[in-house]
Amino acid sequence: MRRFLQLTGYRILRKNAGMNIAKQIIIKFGGPRKLAALLNSPPTTIYSWADRGFVPARRQLEVLRAAARAGVDLTPADFFREVE
Repeated sequence: MRRFLQLTGYRILRKNAGMNIAKQIIIKFGGPRKLAALLNSPPTTIYSWADRGFVPARRQLEVLRAAARAGVDLTPADFFREVE
C-alpha cells in the first residue's frame, strides 16, 4: 500500500511509515494537491499539516466545509485520536 501511494504522488508518506490524523484526512481528499485546491491554499500548507500530524484548529471548520462540497466522508471526530 505504501509503495502504491508513493507511485501515485503521495509524498506525505515518504518521511515515515506512521499514519497520523492529518495524513488520514488528506488521503480522504485524494491527496495534498486536491485538498489544497479545495481550500485555495498552497500545497506546502497541506504538506506541513502531514509533517506535524494534525490539522490546525483554526482550519478544521474550513476542511469540514470543503469535505461537504467535495462529497468526502469527514466528521469532526476525524480530527482527533481516540484515547485508549
